[in-house]
Amino acid sequence: MCRNIVVHGNPRVYKALRNQMVNIYDELKRLEKYSDESEELLYTLQLVAETLNGLKEETK
Repeated sequence: MCRNIVVHGNPRVYKALRNQMVNIYDELKRLEKYSDESEELLYTLQLVAETLNGLKEETK
């Protein structure tokens, strides 16, 4: 999409992202080989991780 997304952190957003990271982690454990499915999952993981890092920096 090549667009910046601004997320204003609050406990609800943080909890939802944390829960999504748990789901992604569980799915990565399930996958044994690299596939198109895991590539999309890795992209989602990257976006969620960047967002969580941004929220973490906001609280400092």
